[in-house]
Amino acid sequence: MTQVHEWRGASGRRYCFQVALLDSAAPPMQPGVFIYCRQEGPGWVPLALGHVDDLAAEHRSGSTRFVATQAGATHLHLHVRLAGVAARVEEEVDLAESFGL
Repeated sequence: MTQVHEWRGASGRRYCFQVALLDSAAPPMQPGVFIYCRQEGPGWVPLALGHVDDLAAEHRSGSTRFVATQAGATHLHLHVRLAGVAARVEEEVDLAESFGL
């Protein structure tokens, strides 16, 4: 079974993300929003987030992954988002405001 975590944006909107260990993550080649984070107790600490046209390409070679790993990221949260760039940007901004990133 896939672990899922719900993140809440600054707007109050909820977003459902699939959770994977960073080293074992195999993101789909689809557009979406990603959050690199680490687990602390029962909760999650977001370290970096973004939106891309290809989640798999970001995970393989993205600079955000490198920065997040250096900051202690252990997990990758993924939200496949097919609605288009504007919807992904809106979600990213909403979450960034909520996280203070």
